[in-house]
Amino acid sequence: MKQIFLIISFVVLSTAILSLKSVANNVVCEIVGGAQYETIDAAIAAVPANTPTTIRLLQTIDRTTTLNINGSRKITLDMNGFNLNITVSTSTNGAALEVKQNSSLTTTGSGTFNASGFIYGIYAVEGAVVNITGNVSATLSRSASGIYAFESAGVPVSVTVNGDVSGYTGFIAASGAEIVVNGNITGGSAGFRVLNGGDVYVSGNVSSSGASENCISIYTGAVLVGGNVTATGDGSNGIYVSNNSTLTVLGSIFAIQHGISAYTSHVVITGNISTSLAESSYTVYAGNSTEMNIGGHVVGNGDVGVVAETSSKVTVTGNIQSLYCGIRVSQSGEVFAKSDVIADATVGVGVNAYSVGKTTIDGTIRAYKDLIFGELEGAPVTPSTKEGFLTYSDGGDYASYIWIKDPSTQETFIISNEEGLIDELIRSGLGEKNLYEILVILQPYLTGRIPDNFIANLANSSGDKEVFTKALSQFAGTGQCIGINANGTISIIPTSFRAYYDKKEFLFYSFARNNTGRVKLLCADDPEQAPAVTVQGGTVSDCIISAIMW
Repeated sequence: MKQIFLIISFVVLSTAILSLKSVANNVVCEIVGGAQYETIDAAIAAVPANTPTTIRLLQTIDRTTTLNINGSRKITLDMNGFNLNITVSTSTNGAALEVKQNSSLTTTGSGTFNASGFIYGIYAVEGAVVNITGNVSATLSRSASGIYAFESAGVPVSVTVNGDVSGYTGFIAASGAEIVVNGNITGGSAGFRVLNGGDVYVSGNVSSSGASENCISIYTGAVLVGGNVTATGDGSNGIYVSNNSTLTVLGSIFAIQHGISAYTSHVVITGNISTSLAESSYTVYAGNSTEMNIGGHVVGNGDVGVVAETSSKVTVTGNIQSLYCGIRVSQSGEVFAKSDVIADATVGVGVNAYSVGKTTIDGTIRAYKDLIFGELEGAPVTPSTKEGFLTYSDGGDYASYIWIKDPSTQETFIISNEEGLIDELIRSGLGEKNLYEILVILQPYLTGRIPDNFIANLANSSGDKEVFTKALSQFAGTGQCIGINANGTISIIPTSFRAYYDKKEFLFYSFARNNTGRVKLLCADDPEQAPAVTVQGGTVSDCIISAIMW
């Protein structure tokens, strides 16, 4: 009888354990310090308003309906090594995650929160704060946004995604909302839009493939993009920015039709801007008092490389190139070209300035026609109105001006290692000196060969120029020639100057540029017999070489 009782007790106990285990397997999360729940919705419903609460996942959750957080709930979601995957594929439940009514959701711990919605990946309004780690997307082929954030009644809305975001439009920030994406943005139509105010930071690249669409549109906002902006759809544009916005792109911009169009804004582009469409009317446009700085090249294949109108100012550090016209300025627009301006050699115009337009070119113009003033030819102005530049104008009450660097003021000093001079200087303990410091050290020993104004020009160039950032030791053990230009840039010159003349070491020869664009060594005995040598790289071919030292 005792054995039968033990058997019955064992069966009852085993059944109870299995039942408890079954219940435990249905638990998906818990409130830290509180109860466990079979659904995350039940756990969220149990969170009191305005009471910071942590919900901890106990297993990975896959769901196909919207996760709603509202009623002023302040939730931290501890991923606890698990994932929460939301995939909504119908318009009935259009968003994967919806946060509103002054509620917040922040994820912590290892594991990802992935939100894929039909219309929205994340929908954040009415004071919502969202900060998740995971990817966000929206799948509807039209009008879907990976993130939609809208601020109303002055209550801030903020969304941070530590991951990639995609959709028909990557995201929309409206009416002052803040969106931070530590990842890349991909848009089937557009990368993202900022409407009526918004703060946006994207750490990675922004790309879109919509035809005739802007990859990025900013209608009042502050935007920083850490990577490149790429628009590949037919007739697509890189960026449109207006209404007192600020924009910084730390990478480059590529588009089919227009690279960037800016109105009444402040713009900084660190990299290059390029377009490929032959029918493009411009690659860069600045209007309505826009200020724009471009750190790289502007390269187009259409009408104009850079257009500046209505009191706008554009500064381009690299070359400006397009088919028919490099630069067009009018209505008090102004362009500062720090390098060369290039247009087609058979039909192109370097600069077209009219209606009080102004252009200053530190490099040279390479085009069929260097400059025009609307329908007029213009004429040289003497004396020049800008020191170190040649001045051209159309005159009259609404005169336009084009200033081109006077080639007689451009000089390059070459230090050659063809016979080991650089290596010898390094062995003397000067290897860690930058190139500017080397010239200052050499100047007293080279009477008249490194003029004071050459040193002064170098000293006045910006600190990020290569003459200050390159140490002499970087050129050790090579047979290269280093061209140090008066604007602070350097050029590596492959020509072997020393080979042409069997002279004593460390002699100095004057050079000048002839009308073929090549550089010829002037020899006192017979200049015409001196071999012509091509100088390549940087702006050396556009400078007077004052001396060479080996």
